[in-house]
Amino acid sequence: MDTNTRTVEGELLGLPTEMIKNSVEEPVHERLDAFGFATGRGYEAELVAAVNESGSVEVFGIEMSGLAESQSACITLEQVTQALRHGQPYLRLALADLRRAIREPVDTGLYCFRAIEEYQNRARFRQRWQFVLQH
Repeated sequence: MDTNTRTVEGELLGLPTEMIKNSVEEPVHERLDAFGFATGRGYEAELVAAVNESGSVEVFGIEMSGLAESQSACITLEQVTQALRHGQPYLRLALADLRRAIREPVDTGLYCFRAIEEYQNRARFRQRWQFVLQH
């Protein structure tokens, strides 16, 4: 794994660490995406930690605040795994979008919308197909 260190100064110093992460990662992703498109490659960069002025390290988490606690009451890993095993290809795509929603806060709304829309479209398709088969 290639690691690179950059120093962020000025206007970002007073922000909460989550906002610093988002403020730094977004322009980096934009440039990598443009370069990847121009060269036919796929690149990924992730900001994993920050060091504040006093020298203490802040390691960024992989969860969305409050979501991990509330999610555990909704559905179990076994239920999701079982649905994936029973041929739910749209669930795989929806889960990938939800992962992106958690990891890329600036686009959370877009990814959640895509996940929900995919399932709604699938349900509509099934209803129409059942109607056609019955008539």
